[in-house]
Amino acid sequence: MERTISIGIPARNEEKTIAETVNALRNQRLPAGTKAEIMVCVNASADRTAEIVREIAWQDKRVVLLETARAGKHNALNLMEKKAR
Repeated sequence: MERTISIGIPARNEEKTIAETVNALRNQRLPAGTKAEIMVCVNASADRTAEIVREIAWQDKRVVLLETARAGKHNALNLMEKKAR
């Protein structure tokens, strides 16, 4: 039986580091029978954070982009919890 773990990253104006962060998670080795879902919730960024994540998600279906109005980190975390597999 395959299990899925969901990893959530709240992000706001993280264009300088978001690709490195997501790629580090994409390259993690997981136990056999385990797959990862990497959710990035972009919280009203004024930079290219969402665009960068969108490009990565297009290449790797394990990466999911969620976008929200600026409502705070706690709301981003709650949204990711609701969307987790």
